[in-house]
Parts: sequence; structure tokens; C-alpha cells
Amino acid sequence: MSAPSPAMADPRTRAALAAVVLAGAGAALLWWADTARADAQQALAQTRSELARSEAVLAAAQQHEAALPPALARWQALEAAGMFAAPDPARWRQSAVLALQRQDIDPALADLRFTTPQLVPSAGAAGPEVVASTLRLQLPLRHEGRLPPLVAALEALPEAVVAARGCLLERLPQPSTRHEHLHVECEFAWLTLTPPPAARSR
Repeated sequence: MSAPSPAMADPRTRAALAAVVLAGAGAALLWWADTARADAQQALAQTRSELARSEAVLAAAQQHEAALPPALARWQALEAAGMFAAPDPARWRQSAVLALQRQDIDPALADLRFTTPQLVPSAGAAGPEVVASTLRLQLPLRHEGRLPPLVAALEALPEAVVAARGCLLERLPQPSTRHEHLHVECEFAWLTLTPPPAARSR
């Protein structure tokens, strides 16, 4: 083994060299610590993000679960009211006639006509489909005050969603034998539901 060089044998030189080695080791340790801390912070951020997504999914599931009973109740109420029956303008007309009778209006004086029911184009949802028709009503009335209750009675029919689109009132040149002074023409949107094609084909 060769003898150490005179420079290495100098205690001051060896101390300086040790300081350089220790400084390099400290820098390496500092770099490793910074890298480990960054990795830990990134892992923590990912964990928090995944936890937030899980909490959001859980909250949505709980909200969906809470909404199921009211939705089912509404569905059952609509089904019981006949909104899911096959389109039947004759049955609809009978319902409208009963509404007139409840307003003390003689149905024989009224002209009620439904347009041909049509499926409303949907966005591809798998739920029930909407069937749309239009009710056109003409009849004489004694005065304007009879019209709002009549419209409300028709819109309250349970077996369809009925919405008045508009009414035209004209004063008769001569009162009728029943003292009607007005001729009324109204148009109503008449909407019902039908199961999706997959359910209808069973």
C-alpha cells in the first residue's frame, strides 16, 4: 500500500475534504427530502380529490334514493288517473262533457272536437312518451264570468294535462232562447302519456 500524499496527510486538507463530502451528502439528502415531500403532497391531493368524488357520488345516490318514493307516488297517481291509457278521444270527450255538466252547461249546445293524437318527438329517453292532441271547443255562454270556471274545470281533469291556449269571445247579435249573450271558441292542449315502445310490445 502506498503512503498517503503529503497533502492528504495534512489535517487541514482532510478536514476541508470532509466538509465538501458532508456538504454534498447534505444537498443530496435535502433534494431527496424535497422530492419525497412533493410526492407526498401529490398523493395527498389525489386522495382528497378521490374522496371528494366519492362523497359527491354518495350524495347524488342519496339524493336519487330520496327522490324515488315521491316520483313513484306521482307515477302511481298518474297511472290511477288514466294518463297511461291508450289515446282515446271518445273517452276524452266524455270527460270534457262531464266538466261542462258540472259547470251547469248543456253539452248539447257545445261543439267539442279533438285532433288526431300524435306522439311528441322525444330526446331518446327511455321513459313514457307524450301523446299530444288539441281540444277545440265552441259553445254559447250567458256572460264572461262563466268562462274562467269552465277553463279551470277542464284544466283540472285528472286523466290528462290540459292547458288553455286561448279563447275568443264574440257577442251574439241576439240573445239565444236560453239567454246566452256570448259565443266562445277555445283551444286546449291535451297531453297524455303512453309507455315506451319496449313496454308496449310486451
